[in-house]
Amino acid sequence: MSEIVCCKDLYKTYGSVTALNNVNFTLESGKIVGLLGPNGSGKTTLMRCIADIYPFTGEVSLFVAGNEAPVPVSEHLGYLPQQFTMYK
Repeated sequence: MSEIVCCKDLYKTYGSVTALNNVNFTLESGKIVGLLGPNGSGKTTLMRCIADIYPFTGEVSLFVAGNEAPVPVSEHLGYLPQQFTMYK
């Protein structure tokens, strides 16, 4: 299996609140993955960082057919939150 998402050392704060602190993981193709956690645990922030909507510290790599996706990722990826709003 090849990787499709790789996150390294993701870090995001909102003022004095740390939403993501040194998040590292790799997702492989052919797998179904769930993102679970209580309110305020950083699930939405993580998805928005992967979709390149929020600025963050760290590295997110997306792969298509084994090749790294072109950057910026937000031009090639869609993200639809629970409350629909438009972004650039």
